[in-house]
Amino acid sequence: MHDHLKKYFSLQQLDLIESAFEKMIFGAGRLRDANKFAYNKPPTTRLKMIMENIIKNKGEFNPPVVKDDV
Repeated sequence: MHDHLKKYFSLQQLDLIESAFEKMIFGAGRLRDANKFAYNKPPTTRLKMIMENIIKNKGEFNPPVVKDDV
């Protein structure tokens, strides 16, 4: 799957998408934002939200910036 998707997305984009879908618990900066994207949603909803975000952002996954907890 990875080899097929890298035809369309950069490795950085694939890392963000995977982090958002798999709910990985590590990372900082944009990876952290991706980790928090749709975190409490079921897998089908997460995938739909990721795809909608990519369409909205003209082919790039751009999760919203997560503000630090105060």
